[in-house]
Amino acid sequence: MARGALVLFAVASAGAAVLYPPLAMPAAIAVLLLGVRLSGRSRLAVLGLGGPLSVVALGRFVVLWAVPNIVGSGQKSAEDKALSRLREIAWAERRAHASGARYLSLGALSGAPGRPLQGAFSAAGPDAMRAEGYLFSADSSPDGQRFVAYAWPVEVHGGHRLFVTDERERFCAREAVAPYGVDRAPAPDAALAADGELACTERPTMARDGGRWLPYHRRRGR
Repeated sequence: MARGALVLFAVASAGAAVLYPPLAMPAAIAVLLLGVRLSGRSRLAVLGLGGPLSVVALGRFVVLWAVPNIVGSGQKSAEDKALSRLREIAWAERRAHASGARYLSLGALSGAPGRPLQGAFSAAGPDAMRAEGYLFSADSSPDGQRFVAYAWPVEVHGGHRLFVTDERERFCAREAVAPYGVDRAPAPDAALAADGELACTERPTMARDGGRWLPYHRRRGR
């Protein structure tokens, strides 16, 4: 009777894990341990019924839980790094304005004496730079008193959001709905509303690129 209960427990656990994959690992361990402990027909029942169910449960767990979590963690890390690089660009823009009374384009900024961009930036075209899985651009207004800088993903798992900031250190984000690259950078006014301000300030509204940019509240301490 006790052996029958153990067999039932092992098979039921494996079956439940098929329906709810996070139970896959404990169910597989239970099947393995009981398969070693029991003998005869009880062992055959545990391994013959619980074994295949455990394999299916583990497969579902990997596909539905493990892989998405790994990809999601990688995307979050890439986005955090992109925001850090975007802040570096904003910091360099402030230095440029403090010394020359005007903001610069990214190409001029990266080549300006005494104002090198630090970190892992590398040239990715005349008006773009790359760091990790993101590309970056920065454009100044004709009078040099305003700027807007973007970061957009260029790798499949490099992140799924675009970011923008301006001379007032406002940060906005939106979903990346299409692949981007050096030849598909956001337009300088992509995140701006009809009044020329970032479309995500105060009340989010439709931006000139047709998307909705939302305020991004960065962490304190920097």
